[in-house]
Amino acid sequence: MCTTIIEFYNGGQSSCFLDVLSLGEAQTLFREPIQRTLKAWLNALSQVLIEAGFDSQTAMQRAEDALIQVEGALVLARCLGNNTAFMRTMERLPKQLLQHI
Repeated sequence: MCTTIIEFYNGGQSSCFLDVLSLGEAQTLFREPIQRTLKAWLNALSQVLIEAGFDSQTAMQRAEDALIQVEGALVLARCLGNNTAFMRTMERLPKQLLQHI
């Protein structure tokens, strides 16, 4: 997953399209598609974590935490013009997701 995220966001150098589309007037236009996209991402990730042995509540909480980390790292990379924190987040995320199985 993290490899795909790194590729999709050009190593943290591309802005998150969900972030961009949720600003200003675009928010009204794109709210529902953004919600569907985020819910699909959360559900897919939580399902993987359930299959890895977590209960559904813990799996969803970890999925939400992962999404927060990815999106936060993308915002930080964009604002600072430096992708170091994004790459560090992507490196650590798999271990954090599966910690304490």
